[in-house]
Amino acid sequence: MSPQTLNLNQAIYEIKDALNERDNPFFFIVGAGISFDSVPLAKDIIELCKEKINQGEITFEIDENIKGAEEYSFWLEKAYPQPISRQRFFRELIENKNITSANFRLAHLLAYSKLAKIVVTPNFDDFLTRALNHFNVKHIICDHPESAFKVNSDVNDIQIVHVHGTYLSYDCCNLTPEIIARNKGSELTTNNMASLLERIGESISPIIIGYSGWENDVVMTSLRKRLQSRRLPYKLYWFCYSIDQLDDLPPWLKEHNDVVFVIPEKNIKDMNNDNSEKIDEHFKIDTHDKLVVRNESKLSAHVVFDRLVNALDLQEPEITEDPLSFFIKFLGGDRLDEKAKDVFFLNHVIERLKNLQRLEEESEGKDNQNISLFKNIRGFARRSQYSKAARLLQELNYENFDQKTLLELLQVIFSIINRIDEDIDMNIDKDENTDYQLILKTYDCFEDVVKKAKEKNPKSNLNEVLIIVYERRAYFLNMINDEQNFLQINDKIIDLFSEEVIPQFQVSLARATLNKAISYKDTDITKSLTMFEGIINDFSKDDKEIQPIIRSSLIGLIKIYNDLEDYINAHKFCDYLIEHSSELGEKAEPLGMINKIQILINEKKHHEATLQLQSFESKYSITANEDIQYLLISAIKLLDEDEVEDEYPNSITSQNKIIGLFSESKSKRIQKLVAEAYFERAFYFNKRGDQLTSVTNFLKAFDYGMTLAGVNIFYLIRKREVQKNMIPYTMEELITPRLNDNDPFAIINQALYLIEIDNGNWVEADNLFNRIENTHEELNQLGVISWWHNLSLSGDDEGDLVLAWLLRHNLIEDPNDMSIRDRLVKVREFNIPDFMMNYANQNII
Repeated sequence: MSPQTLNLNQAIYEIKDALNERDNPFFFIVGAGISFDSVPLAKDIIELCKEKINQGEITFEIDENIKGAEEYSFWLEKAYPQPISRQRFFRELIENKNITSANFRLAHLLAYSKLAKIVVTPNFDDFLTRALNHFNVKHIICDHPESAFKVNSDVNDIQIVHVHGTYLSYDCCNLTPEIIARNKGSELTTNNMASLLERIGESISPIIIGYSGWENDVVMTSLRKRLQSRRLPYKLYWFCYSIDQLDDLPPWLKEHNDVVFVIPEKNIKDMNNDNSEKIDEHFKIDTHDKLVVRNESKLSAHVVFDRLVNALDLQEPEITEDPLSFFIKFLGGDRLDEKAKDVFFLNHVIERLKNLQRLEEESEGKDNQNISLFKNIRGFARRSQYSKAARLLQELNYENFDQKTLLELLQVIFSIINRIDEDIDMNIDKDENTDYQLILKTYDCFEDVVKKAKEKNPKSNLNEVLIIVYERRAYFLNMINDEQNFLQINDKIIDLFSEEVIPQFQVSLARATLNKAISYKDTDITKSLTMFEGIINDFSKDDKEIQPIIRSSLIGLIKIYNDLEDYINAHKFCDYLIEHSSELGEKAEPLGMINKIQILINEKKHHEATLQLQSFESKYSITANEDIQYLLISAIKLLDEDEVEDEYPNSITSQNKIIGLFSESKSKRIQKLVAEAYFERAFYFNKRGDQLTSVTNFLKAFDYGMTLAGVNIFYLIRKREVQKNMIPYTMEELITPRLNDNDPFAIINQALYLIEIDNGNWVEADNLFNRIENTHEELNQLGVISWWHNLSLSGDDEGDLVLAWLLRHNLIEDPNDMSIRDRLVKVREFNIPDFMMNYANQNII
């Protein structure tokens, strides 16, 4: 069974709808994702531990196969073998760090909504507690099994459960054995974390955010136990930071009917037109895309909480809406009647606050309309109502704002810019989407306010924040394909550096220069070459953020010289990548090698290209670097490309090599390429009539995650070219993944299967064709028409039936200009029902 998935909007709608049933139907399970980047993530903590160990020049035997919690536990124990030292290490990481926006938003939800009152977390930090304290919201904390009795899901108190303890306790759990021990129940007491989580999950369901789901953790074990008992009262919503996180979760969770995974929606345009690629992976020298600061297809915790706050229309926290009243109440207000007990004379402080309150009330009466409007804009931003704030911003006249107010306004606009585009449907054409214009006007407003602030105080140093905003705008313009304005923004970034040197933003200058160089490659090659070479010569190769930009510049030079057939210079820059790999990062040499192979192929020097590939293989065939593995596989496939004349290979040398080298890889991306190699091998043997070997390879491809292979196996079984009992999957398991995606091959095969197993299924089969959304051109490109047309030409009735079916649903034009009736009368193998023949007779062309 495939996991049930929703996008963010759909999930928010369902969660909000649950509030119609009862108050607080959920509890939150939150992980490290809500405290990043104030506290490092597990992978970063591993690196810190390695650095400490390296300083002591200590060596250990390391099992390279350990991952996740095991790897984290291994390095943490080696770096900090004593419990007290681990506690001190985490205290240094956490104490006095800034509260993250996600924790503030979660506190906002707990304090002002009726969505949930309980939070369960494996985090050691106290950010959520501190955020609630900022709002003066009372809450209960459980950070040890002995305090589990304090938590009760039937009361309205806000309750925070730290299942592994907090950083202030030396017995906080961070090693695998400690986590497993905390997970175990007890025959003597129910005061333990496992029993507590069972009690919490009885009547309410979890919303999981920022949590990776480590096996053997008390949270995961309790979830599994709960899911294996009776149904949940409400769905479990698991918000995945990335689609990769979903891949890493266990089947018992992914296949449960009550569990829904909320995944990020893919960006409409990625830098390499493929979300799985990174900017400098130009394994073919005819690809070179603009480099922007991009938002990956990710779903961060603060975005989820922002959208929940927005959807629930929560009021603004009192501390920001009316800070003076908040602090008067916080100090006791009028309750301090017994002056003699007021040893700190807090009543004097309260009187001063009340005097300030009176002055503010008098001042507010004198506020002009624009100051009041600004306060409303800020209020909407505080409530995560960013679109409303942006619309009001267009009405604001800030010409007469003083410097202090302008800077406050900039901070608010910056917040709006960072969030507003999360609500936009990027699949809508920019000319038809008024939200696009709203976003662009908000960027214009920010730039104008910066200009006004500089006019009032020429010494204002706002260029750094302006660069950040320009880069976000460049990303947005690139996404909506506004090439002209994208390049203008890059010009503005470059111009800022002509005003002053900003060392910490050199990467921004390099990025903007690269984009300009790319833009000139089709209109002014000389200028493009000069700018690419300038990047290589002018920027530090020691900066790891700039290294990919230099590599991309070298690839830009290689591409131009290759297009000009100036192979001498093309090879020169390939050699530069290879020879400077120590300065340009470990991917530099592989990039030089693969581009060199491509150039040699272009020069028709296949022997030299083969030797270069052998050199590549000998050096990198056992690399653990996923990106280099990807480049090597691409290089292997390059040598076959010129030799393949048909749709499928005439030899399987490269496929055998890819499978032999990388079939054990744990990388999802590499597994995808291995699956493709098995798939191509399957067709190789299929063309030669070896169906047993063919289906064996299709099965391997399916095992590696290629769902299209399942459709092909389904087809072979249906056509009785292989025996069903040879296949370790049901027909439903083979076809469902692609059927869920409305794949036309899957739909057609399922329709044929239905009428083959029962002649009474014709109507159901016919209705399936309504799910095909492709045009004639798309079906032609996919090979759907040619596949069944070829069957028809070979005398297979199925080909004529499918073409007739596609004609009946106005999906294609007949390749032989035949009518539906002409096709159907050729069919002898199937009993065509009257409703189809009657339709055919009524639609004779």
